Amino acid sequence: MKLERLRMMKWFLLWLVCGGVGAADLGDALKEFAAYKYGGSKKVLHEARMSAFRGADDPARRAKHEQLLLEFVQSDASLEARREACLWLSDLATDASVPVLTKLAAQDDFSDLAPIALAAVKERSAADDAVTSPTGRLKAEVLAAEDPVVVLSKAWLGDDETLARVAMELVAEGVASKQAGAWLGANIGKLSGPRQVVAMNVLLRVDAAEKEKVIRHLAGEGSGAVKLAAILNLGKVGRSGDLERLLEWSVAAEQAIASAARDGLLAAPEGKLKGLLKGALRSEDSLQQAMAIDLVVARGVASSADELLRVVGEEKNPNRQAAAIALGMASPPEAFEHVMKVFAAAEGSPVAKDLQTAVWTLARRQPDYGKAAGLLRSTASKSSPDIRAALESMAKRLETLEPEVSLDQVGPPPPSRRRTGSVLPPGKFEAVIPSRFGVAAYLDCGSQDQAEQEGITIECLNGGSSNRRSTGDASLSVAFAMESLEFSIRGLEAGEDHVLGMTWWDSDLAGRSQSVWINGREVLPEARPIAYDEGRPTPARIQFRLRPGDIRAGSVKLSIRRLAGPNAVCSELWISK
Repeated sequence: MKLERLRMMKWFLLWLVCGGVGAADLGDALKEFAAYKYGGSKKVLHEARMSAFRGADDPARRAKHEQLLLEFVQSDASLEARREACLWLSDLATDASVPVLTKLAAQDDFSDLAPIALAAVKERSAADDAVTSPTGRLKAEVLAAEDPVVVLSKAWLGDDETLARVAMELVAEGVASKQAGAWLGANIGKLSGPRQVVAMNVLLRVDAAEKEKVIRHLAGEGSGAVKLAAILNLGKVGRSGDLERLLEWSVAAEQAIASAARDGLLAAPEGKLKGLLKGALRSEDSLQQAMAIDLVVARGVASSADELLRVVGEEKNPNRQAAAIALGMASPPEAFEHVMKVFAAAEGSPVAKDLQTAVWTLARRQPDYGKAAGLLRSTASKSSPDIRAALESMAKRLETLEPEVSLDQVGPPPPSRRRTGSVLPPGKFEAVIPSRFGVAAYLDCGSQDQAEQEGITIECLNGGSSNRRSTGDASLSVAFAMESLEFSIRGLEAGEDHVLGMTWWDSDLAGRSQSVWINGREVLPEARPIAYDEGRPTPARIQFRLRPGDIRAGSVKLSIRRLAGPNAVCSELWISK
């Protein structure tokens, strides 16, 4: 109603300016106006404009005037008169004018004015939809209600899925979130299964005291997709006891439960997870210990290096080989020399080959390949012939991979001399998609936690978001995590060629350095999440081919790990096929 009153006021003011009472019929006015030339009588121009807007608050008359103007701009009237009429359509036109305006926009004489009218039509249509659509009416009703929860709960319990979703989104955006969170906490069992899943996601995003209790209950007593979603969410909010339950479930016989529990552990806060993994690595339950090793690799928990070394040293431990390989992927880069010495001392051991793999993995993660090659040769000179040959081979191979100059040498000035205000816009991510591929699913990280298209789901399992409500370029919103940002990609088809792409960048120029891992396999060693164009910082876009072995039961696990800087970040993720 407010929008309509503003329009009526605008037309009324135009009517006053154009001459007020006594205006001619628009058809007659346009006949006189058809010969108008710039510099000619202003009276003819004013009367025609006044007639066009007179009575435009009446839908029937407005439609009639719109039709007369459309006929006029396509007639043999003077170009000056038709251009003026095209401008009036900016205020009067509806969707019915779009075909004519589109045709005019392609003509040189109207290429400057018709797009303005088209944009105005589009803006009005969107505004009208926001007010008159069921969704718009629901939003207006909620915002005007003394007790918004009464309106929201009616939508949640109703038959209209769209209204139920909109009601959830309103709460997630902060509308009556405290009261709505309390209602959802007490009544979530009354909702359908899919709505329970959405409600849990809403509870995670608002300050609802009941969310832990609700999620804990559904993780234990729920069923089907609701139970699996609750198990995952339990990792995001759970306490130490809840994470211990997830560890038990992660080795359950039921594969769906085990997978959801593992995802829940991947989503757990870093501080809580470290303590859990330290205890699990000491567990006498070999299955739980094996799962802990997998999680250490997946999350890159560097604080577990000592426990992994202890497992490696236990001759009868069935997990010692997995622990040896994990040393290379989860140990901090500075553990390189120590792990190399452990390898040299393990000659003839069943884990020697696995420790050799760990040494090479750590060598690839070193910031200075020349220095790393020197350490390899230094240890080789003090080792047995077989160990010496292996280490010298690594040194030689590493030197072939070393760049001629470092990233710091080819980069722009230090952070203190850069200005974030000169950041270069990145353009559209679709521009880098290989020509024979099409985007199948896309996630705007930070603005979205989950996206699903064409049966493919991309979900951010942990971390926070920055600039969540950004309406500009998608790269301006980011998901971030202190140590490792975890994603789950589901619904991929076997036999299809898939490419995983991402946008990432050091948006505040804080010296970030990251690595990328797919299913616990490092696919990008240490790299700076930023690109440069003529010395100006801009988001970097990278893509990886998903090998057939990367897709396990239609799923892929992705980790972005912090190596330097305040946290790990990602702005966009997409799957093309």
